[in-house]
Amino acid sequence: MVAVLEWIDGFGADTKVAGIYQTLEDATIANHGNKFSYKEFEFGKVEFDIYDCKTYDGGKKQKNKKRK
Repeated sequence: MVAVLEWIDGFGADTKVAGIYQTLEDATIANHGNKFSYKEFEFGKVEFDIYDCKTYDGGKKQKNKKRK
């Protein structure tokens, strides 16, 4: 499964889940545009962090973001 993540200024909680999809292709079809952050995961207990996700950029998978 794939969680599409958005950054928000939450004073420590900087991650918002914008959507959960079966595949990365489903997320692109759901109008998240050509560039968004995502995290692949298995069903169950999960924790999402915007600094520990990948970026989808028009069909090119990019490496994990580096935490500042």
